[in-house]
Amino acid sequence: MMYKTGKGGKSAWISLVTGLLIFIGGAIGYFRKGSKASLFAGAVFGGLLFVSGRLIAAGRQLEGNSLAAGVSGVMTVVLGGRYITSGKLHAGLVAMIGFASAAYHTRNAIIQSKNTNNPTRNKEKIAPKSIRV
Repeated sequence: MMYKTGKGGKSAWISLVTGLLIFIGGAIGYFRKGSKASLFAGAVFGGLLFVSGRLIAAGRQLEGNSLAAGVSGVMTVVLGGRYITSGKLHAGLVAMIGFASAAYHTRNAIIQSKNTNNPTRNKEKIAPKSIRV
């Protein structure tokens, strides 16, 4: 399936690729160390990021970017804390990926929120009644 770069294409790709990487990382953790927690977390976080990418690609940028920002933020906090307590490199790497994703998608969600709340965004500009001829 190929995505066009129209409706939020770059954001959709970032969510999809990040979700895939997180999912693969969880699977690797399971197959290497037998960690069911890694498999579960990778499936949940990766799946939610994949869903956010699909939402963005479908033209629902605000919902998709908000979901991706929330999921990435949780991932950053959880795995950042794990990195601090255990010093394990993979937790720190995933926390950094989550932080970058959270920052990117939060910015896009704020931009989309401003565009969505603007009542004149898709309407023609109409002169005030006092200026009409």
